[in-house]
Amino acid sequence: MLLSFGCTYQSSTFGDLQCENEGETRGDEVCRGGVWVATGGNTTPVIDDMDMTFVDMPDEGMMPGEMCVPETNAELCASAGAECGMPPSMLDSCGVRRTPDCGTCAGDDNMCVDNKCSCVGESDQDLCMMAQATCGELVVMDSCGVERTLDCGTCMGADEECDNNACLVPCGDETSAELCSGAGAQCGSISLVNSCGDQVTINCGMCQGDGEQCAPNNVCFCDPESDQELCADVGAQCGEITTTDICGTERMLNCGGCAGADDICNNNQCECVPETDETFCGRNNAQCGTIVANDNCGISRSINCGGCNNGICQNDNTCSVCQPETNNQFCARLGKTCGDVTGMDNCGDSRTTSCGSCNNDRVCGGNNTCECPAPSCNNVECGTVTNACNSTSDCGGCGNNEVCQSNQCVCAPETDAELCTANASTCGSITVQDRCGATRTVNCGTCSGGQVCESGGNVCCTSEDNTAFCAAANAECGNLSGTDNCGYTRSISCGGCSGNDVCNNNQCECVGETEQQLCLMNGANCGSITVQDRCNAMRTVDCGTCPTNNGRDNNACSNGNQCVCMPFTDQEVCTNAGATCGSVTGSDGCGGMKTVADCGSCGTDESCVNNACECDALTCDPSFDCGMVSNACNSIACGTNNGMCDTSGGNDNNTCMGNVCMCTPFDDAEICANAGATCGSVTGSDGCGGMKMVADCGVCDTSGGNDNNTCVNNTCSCTPFDATKICGDASADCDTITASDGCGMMVAFDCGTCDTSGGNDNNTCTNNMCSCTPSTNQEICEAYGTANGGEACGNIGMQSDGCGNMGNVNCGNSCTAGVCTNNICTL
Repeated sequence: MLLSFGCTYQSSTFGDLQCENEGETRGDEVCRGGVWVATGGNTTPVIDDMDMTFVDMPDEGMMPGEMCVPETNAELCASAGAECGMPPSMLDSCGVRRTPDCGTCAGDDNMCVDNKCSCVGESDQDLCMMAQATCGELVVMDSCGVERTLDCGTCMGADEECDNNACLVPCGDETSAELCSGAGAQCGSISLVNSCGDQVTINCGMCQGDGEQCAPNNVCFCDPESDQELCADVGAQCGEITTTDICGTERMLNCGGCAGADDICNNNQCECVPETDETFCGRNNAQCGTIVANDNCGISRSINCGGCNNGICQNDNTCSVCQPETNNQFCARLGKTCGDVTGMDNCGDSRTTSCGSCNNDRVCGGNNTCECPAPSCNNVECGTVTNACNSTSDCGGCGNNEVCQSNQCVCAPETDAELCTANASTCGSITVQDRCGATRTVNCGTCSGGQVCESGGNVCCTSEDNTAFCAAANAECGNLSGTDNCGYTRSISCGGCSGNDVCNNNQCECVGETEQQLCLMNGANCGSITVQDRCNAMRTVDCGTCPTNNGRDNNACSNGNQCVCMPFTDQEVCTNAGATCGSVTGSDGCGGMKTVADCGSCGTDESCVNNACECDALTCDPSFDCGMVSNACNSIACGTNNGMCDTSGGNDNNTCMGNVCMCTPFDDAEICANAGATCGSVTGSDGCGGMKMVADCGVCDTSGGNDNNTCVNNTCSCTPFDATKICGDASADCDTITASDGCGMMVAFDCGTCDTSGGNDNNTCTNNMCSCTPSTNQEICEAYGTANGGEACGNIGMQSDGCGNMGNVNCGNSCTAGVCTNNICTL
């Protein structure tokens, strides 16, 4: 076991650290564990009580002079399975007993328990309160990222119901979601007047998007991470990256440069470039032999610095006969990294040597070392710029109503509140153009003091009470639905009527006698009468019909509204009995019976049977197999097919001629027509049970520009050319051209538009070809001045020439009128 004490590893006398013979002494040092240890003038190592650790002897496999590199705290914590806190002390790989600090747990709800991070989520009650839920079931994500289903209780008030996790007395068909939407609220609790005129407080829920919070005006908004936070989130230490923030916005970030003089930025990570073996030996004044030390990146290295051309290699890694160092060793020993350096080399000779140049935006300073100057603000209007060596410059701020974005001053739009004020809106959502020309939809908040936001408007309004609502509609009674003074639909009761009055169309009206009462009062037992009722209204009422039971079919109402019966005539008796011939006895319509001797005679070829005329029977000749035979009053079909010829089995053309079936075969034209063929050859039925092939059903007309008219499945079909072929044949890449479509029509074909993306604003169509004429500097300056409300002056920076190229544009320092301020001439 070797005692190690703070600074005792550094040899002050001889400069080298390694030794071979255990217990050997030299001056005030003794060889212990392969290294020289200071003894303070005796062979007992000096003990510093302020920095003492117990170190095991090096492993047997370690070569003398080798240095042990222990694990980092993070590695020790990982090997012990510790996520946080201070675990029990342990030996590292170099035999040193250490108690590593394993850090703290991320997040406010994470606690360190037995060196493990454990998240403690909110209680159900706290989560319900955070969600502003007073009742019902709710599914939320707690702060530990666990999805939980909560029971937020029940409603205790009389007639209250749980609506959207809030206790409400229901009114009409309105839901909480509709009330929130009408008030322009997306989240949180709001107070308003419902359609029944009641003041209610409802919960409009929580914001659901990542990073969203509920603003005091009950609107969800997203608070994005800072550039520094986003760089840390994606693990970027330097350079530019493009990533999407928590609000879903794609952003280009500059994560800065690297601070170390030998660091470079590679894939957004700062990496140190190790020095060469030659520079390593020179910086450690070693001309020969092996040395162990940390290089410029802090990594322990064991390097062989070679042998001596003259003399032998001594214990201090120098040659007994001076051997001139190389240029790199000369620069490294003197600590020079750039420029021409003059000085004495290791052998005492004067030498002038170039020590190289600087990179990573560094410059060679007066002492021949690379220095990091502040970056230039050229072509930068505002903000902070950073170079590759992590040096920054403040390039100033912007003017009124401007903000700095990507080191350029851009228009700063009004806040939501300022936009609402400018448009005289106190509630709800509005869509307007801000001072920067952007169309925005903003929420102007909710109303207080019992007021509501006008339906379809953006002004707070005090809803009228039920009495005023009825009065405004001139409603005396009954249920009333309508729009109140604030534009909301309400359904309420305006009360009832007194006495004999009834409510009709929300007005109280007198109720007159029933029709039966009016008929009795006026002695009418049938027909209609017109009289005045008790409400002084002239009314025409129906007093009913006369009874026709017990054979009194002819009982009728007289002009005096009395029932009188007139007996049927002979014709009426025959008609009522359904008799058209012979004699019949029937009701006389007034309760008696009457006999009529003659109800008429029958026509030609007819006989009277049961007081009805019937046609005499007809028969077909046995030789007839189709068609009809008739007499004066009837017709019958002949044959076995109801007078028709059999057309099955392909006998489509079998027809009846003189009551005999005969079949005439189809001609070629009929076969083509039946097959729907207008061209080519077809085989079809001849209409008499056989098949026939027709060789020629015609050809397709290709005259008059119908070049594409061809026969497809025995039908002429013409497929027009598309724009791609027509435009390609004409070598046209924009605008329209007129050409034949191959189907007899001259058509205007759209050959597209010229691409104006990527800064090619001047790309225009000339004679159906796209060409781009770059804007002159004068035109660019004029456009810049028009866009910024004045005459452009000075260097306006990198601008597009309208043909996809960027260039620095100087509009000159003189103004037609005024002076040049921020690149615009002002008076």
